[in-house]
Amino acid sequence: MKKAQLTLILSDGTTRAVDITEDETILGRENCDITIDDLKVSRRHAIIGVHGSAVTIRDLESRNGTYVNGHKITEGVLTSNDHVAIGNTRLVVRTTDRKPHPVDFTEETLKIDATKLKLDGEINEKNLDDLKRATKDLAAIYRSSMKISSLLAPSEFFNAAMDIIMNELPPVDCCSIHVEDEGGKELTCKAMCFRDPESFTDAPAFSKTIIDSVMTDMNAVLIYDAMNDCRFENARSVAGLAIRSSMCVPLRGPKQIIGIIQANTLNPKNRFTRDDLRLLTAIGSQIGTALENSLLYERLEKEKKALRTANDKLTKIQNSLIQSEKLAAVGQLTAGIVHDIKNPMTVIAGHAKIVKSLLEMENITEIDGLNVIESLNEVSSAISHCNDIISNLLQFSKGSPPEKVPSSINSMVKSVLDFLRHELRKKMIAFESDFDPSIPDVQTDANQIKQVLLNIIINAIQAVHEHGKISVITTLIQESEDVVFAAIRVRDDGQGMSEEVRKKIFDPFFTTKEAASGKCGGSGLGLSMSYGIVESHGGRIDVWSEQGKGSEFTILLPAPSEAGQYYATTSTVTDLRKIFRKPVNE
Repeated sequence: MKKAQLTLILSDGTTRAVDITEDETILGRENCDITIDDLKVSRRHAIIGVHGSAVTIRDLESRNGTYVNGHKITEGVLTSNDHVAIGNTRLVVRTTDRKPHPVDFTEETLKIDATKLKLDGEINEKNLDDLKRATKDLAAIYRSSMKISSLLAPSEFFNAAMDIIMNELPPVDCCSIHVEDEGGKELTCKAMCFRDPESFTDAPAFSKTIIDSVMTDMNAVLIYDAMNDCRFENARSVAGLAIRSSMCVPLRGPKQIIGIIQANTLNPKNRFTRDDLRLLTAIGSQIGTALENSLLYERLEKEKKALRTANDKLTKIQNSLIQSEKLAAVGQLTAGIVHDIKNPMTVIAGHAKIVKSLLEMENITEIDGLNVIESLNEVSSAISHCNDIISNLLQFSKGSPPEKVPSSINSMVKSVLDFLRHELRKKMIAFESDFDPSIPDVQTDANQIKQVLLNIIINAIQAVHEHGKISVITTLIQESEDVVFAAIRVRDDGQGMSEEVRKKIFDPFFTTKEAASGKCGGSGLGLSMSYGIVESHGGRIDVWSEQGKGSEFTILLPAPSEAGQYYATTSTVTDLRKIFRKPVNE
């Protein structure tokens, strides 16, 4: 009757199955029940015994020893699928399945006479130890699950995994975690640690040979004595790190193995057990599932961010094209009608001037109670305003390209501010400025940029009340390694704009300046022209505004890329939010 079966894996790779039919079966090289042709196997090497359902193995003082699952033994109990190594030969144990006899669970069979129940004290103590270990492991698995579930970023998992292993497995002296790259071609060590920090060196805290073994078999590995295990006797990493016992388990995600955890003990007195391996496997399964989900979440976040960035760029390009089309359409319309409007306006202005002169010669100021001189002055003022609009339209329709030469941003800003200083004083506006001396000369058409500054600063003056505040700041902004802008920021503390108005301020003919007290409002072309000028220079105008808090216009003009290396602290848009409080040098 077959009691067990051995599968012999010989040194040349061939295999053969041998049935165990006797209570004791001797393994050896000569005159044995199972003869093995292997010079490293002793003449009488080991004996396998079958006692009821138990299968045991005992070494017969062989020269090279007997190993079970990598652990050198003198005697031990074998279970199904255990690996036995003698010499260069490997044996895999298969115990015979025994079907239990059916039991009729009647009331009579369930009665137990306590007086006849005799329990062996040694067995009970072992069961109690097993129960304590199982309870301890369940608590460890629960603690690790609670800690892992609170993590989201993949980078957090690696150090957390090290802490969990060190805390829940006291025999571990060093451990490491390895994760496959996106291509799944190789493993990368993401974290490693030693229980004793003084033991840490530049050398890795893991054995690549053991890791490769797990990746090949896709199963957890428990090594009782790594230094004497024939599977790793030539591994330099094992000898170099002086690994005594080792566990290596795969990180299993929901779909695939995504990495490896290796835990080692360097103390000769410590050995990992199967219970330790089961606990590490359970923790590794938790970490693997959570880590794969986290990696998927991170990948989705990156894709969402890339889509948002692409969408923002597309929106900016679309808005720029729409604005350019508006400007082009207005330019074409203006070129066709501006001359037809200008000629009648010139005639009206001439006749108004003649009538005013005649009335003044006759000392006539009123007719039927109407002050005709004042009315004629209002006509002349309105005609002058219309002529300004016509001049702007003519300039707008020409769309002449800028004549760029190296120009000083700071000098242009100071020139415009000197020109407007009287207006600032007249409204008693507190004026603040700060000029960055590191800004190099920028390729610009100085007259066009001055026109942009005039439009924006005059708008700021008109937006603030008396005793209001306007600040003008110049600085460098390095948006990327190769993109540097010279920035001119104009900020006021006026009423600000709504989001709806802010979106329309660069549209041709859009204006918020209403006619009041007989005065004409704005033409709505100043900011449109400014937008076109700055765009023709390869720059842009950024606008921030909030009702009740004021507005901020930032003119960004391309600066030489090498300017960034002279700028010690890279500015950002947030930096420009600072309000400088330095007095004006008059």
